[in-house]
Amino acid sequence: MPASRLRPMRLRWAWGGDGSGEDYPMAFPDSVKDAAFKRSGGRCECGRTSHPKHPRGRCPTAISTQSVDYHHVRSRKAGGPDTLANCEALCRKCHKLTKSYGR
Repeated sequence: MPASRLRPMRLRWAWGGDGSGEDYPMAFPDSVKDAAFKRSGGRCECGRTSHPKHPRGRCPTAISTQSVDYHHVRSRKAGGPDTLANCEALCRKCHKLTKSYGR
């Protein structure tokens, strides 16, 4: 395939840090991501009333397998596991508005 037809791969792996100089992996297994996306029904699962675009109820944004961000409800730093119960399928805007985004 010519290089001009290649698309960059979207990585599903992130590194978080608490400022101590130590990083820790923040990655859900594919099986958890698949189940979370299926559970979402193709719609952002965010229900935070503090987010401006949905002050009452669930975010109305549609998500796809290419636009979804997977978020730890309880952060890894706080001991949150990489399980379906601790995973939210969020649109990027809602993910960036979470208190623990990038931490």
